[in-house]
This record gives sequence, structure tokens and C-alpha cells, in this order.
Amino acid sequence: MKTIAIQSIKGGTAKTTTSVHLASGILEQEPEARILLIDSDQQSSLRTYFRISTKENSADLSEFLLENRPYQDCVIPVEFGAENKRKKIDVIISNKRIADAEMKLFVLPRREELLRLRFKQQNLAANYDYVIFDCPPTLNLVTYNVLLASDYFIIPCSMDMFSVVGVKSVIENLDAVAQVFDVRPKVLGVLPTIYDGRNNFNKEMLEQIKVVFAHLGVFEPIRIDVKIKRAQIKNMSVFEYDSECNAAKDYGQFAIAVLSALNQDQVQSSKTQAVSSGSFNRAPAEVHSEVRSLRGSL
Repeated sequence: MKTIAIQSIKGGTAKTTTSVHLASGILEQEPEARILLIDSDQQSSLRTYFRISTKENSADLSEFLLENRPYQDCVIPVEFGAENKRKKIDVIISNKRIADAEMKLFVLPRREELLRLRFKQQNLAANYDYVIFDCPPTLNLVTYNVLLASDYFIIPCSMDMFSVVGVKSVIENLDAVAQVFDVRPKVLGVLPTIYDGRNNFNKEMLEQIKVVFAHLGVFEPIRIDVKIKRAQIKNMSVFEYDSECNAAKDYGQFAIAVLSALNQDQVQSSKTQAVSSGSFNRAPAEVHSEVRSLRGSL
């Protein structure tokens, strides 16, 4: 089982859209893959995307996390896509109760590792090939639980300075957790999103992002495309809505790139293995310096 977190400290970077389309893109390549999408944000964007009624949900992430509720009670099977090509994904949603869970976690032992413990206790690895987390744009105990339960991270980055700083914040937190817990999820790369190639500023930002985060790896950008929103209205991914549109092509190539990275030997190595000094871990001062340079060049 491979666990992947889609995380950015800035809102509006297409985290939910990327989570859904990574899952859908994997199914394009591996139709039999068993995928679990987990929403760790109280805004519950995945519930909105898949039009999940509250009545359908007997339990949610907070109960799985705090009460060790069987994951079968929390999972909601969803189908989406065109009628002749339905895709099946399991979803665990969050809601406002996840904020209450945050307070309750403070008094528990190993509070940052509880989600990872639940995965092991309930043997999710026997039932899923991929778990994908849609993360909130915040750093709290729930987020740290996701961080420690994840094998890999993907960091969406829209074409603005605040999003670039958000990427830097994610990396700094990965570094801090690595020092305390001696584990570190592998960063598969930064994903430029909401990219408009007709806009000179977007072109400049993309080139700077490739320079500043070259040590992390930068995926090809996801171009801005109104058909993403149209697909959401139809309860589809863009692959079913219009397989020839820019977003479908971009997310398709992104999913292929992620699967390729997951299959590489250097990415498959244990996350407890020491991270080499030049791979993902650079001195924060170095990244700060490059971000300042980016500000000055735009």
C-alpha cells in the first residue's frame, strides 16, 4: 500500500482537484487498483465533489482516528464518471468534528502517530493499493498525523508568491518531523497548478519554481481549464468529461509520472532510511535565499 499526501499550506492550489484526478488517473492506468481517498479538511471538499449526503456517512475520519472505529464503518464507496466507464473509489470524509478531534488529540500519548497506528491495527494495507490524503491548508495535529502516516508527498503550487512560500513551509515541517520522529515521507515533487501559458507572469513564475525547487523535482504544469469545473458539475473527472482537453492531458501525464516515480527503486526505498544531503533536505536558509531572489526577479 502506498500512501500519498497532497499538501500545501496555501488554499486555492487545487489540492482537492489534484487528489481526485490522481486517483482517477491511476485508475486510467491500473483499472483494478483499490484506492482510498481520505479528506482531512473540515471543509470536506471531497464530500462536495462526490455529492456525498451526510446521511450516507455513519462515521468519519475523526471517529476512525480517535475511537479506532472500523474503517469499514467510515468508508463510503463512490462511483463517478461516464455511464459506460464508471470508476469506483472509497472515500472517508471529514467535517467540523475533525476540529473537535484536534482538541482531544492533545491529551493522548503518541498523538502525532495515531493515524499511522490505526492503519496498522486495521491492516489497511491488505485492502488498498493506494491511499491518497486531501490535506487542509493548515498545520495542526491532524495534519501531522497525516504526515507521519504518509509515504510520499506531492505539493501543489499555483502561480503566485504565497504558494511558493507555502511549498517552503511544507518542506521545513517535513525536516522538523524527520528530526523528531526519524521518519520522512519522500517528496515526489512540486506540481504547478492553475497555469496559464498565455500569461507572461505565469511563464516567469513557472521558470522560477523550476529553479527554486529543482532539488525536489517539478512536475509538468496543470494548465488552467474551465472543463475542470464543468466536470465537477457533472460529477466526473476531466478524463470522462473530455479526454482531449488540456486538463485531461495534463493530469493524465501527471498520474503516469507519479506511478513511474513510485516504481523507481530510489523512491521505493524505506522512508526510515537516512535521506542523503542533496536530495530533498536543503538548509532552510538556502531556500529562503532563493525565494528572496524570486521576489526580486518578478
